[in-house]
Amino acid sequence: MQLSSHFTLEEFCYSETAIRKGINMTPNNAQVMCMIRLCENVLEPLRMQVGKPIKITSGFRPPELNAAIGGATNSAHQFGCAADTQIDGMTPLQIIQLVKISAFGRIYVDQGIEEFGSWAHLAVTQDPTGAPRNNWLRAIHGPDGVAYSVL
Repeated sequence: MQLSSHFTLEEFCYSETAIRKGINMTPNNAQVMCMIRLCENVLEPLRMQVGKPIKITSGFRPPELNAAIGGATNSAHQFGCAADTQIDGMTPLQIIQLVKISAFGRIYVDQGIEEFGSWAHLAVTQDPTGAPRNNWLRAIHGPDGVAYSVL
């Protein structure tokens, strides 16, 4: 199923961990609607800006998968509202900085996190009428677990 011109439900729901553990990756209608909003409002405009594909390294995560990989208990991935992304030739920080600059124009992001120098987490609000927080963070592994700083 196409969520938008360049993104599919299959890529949002693909997880090697889920396959290995036999976790059902079928989203409900509300979760699919969040994925469509994320694609239309964030990922497609970003793809148009960079002019190249965006790889989804982690998209939809039902609670069982989220727990299995150690995701945050309130993770937007569980609602279909977030995707961890990579773009060839760009660092995660470059992706976040580009989206942050664009967020006050045509890309509406609730949260962008440069995570561990490995991927850029991009999320929309669960409520389609909710105003995005424009929350920009960097996550690192600290001595007491994950630490966040404002970008």
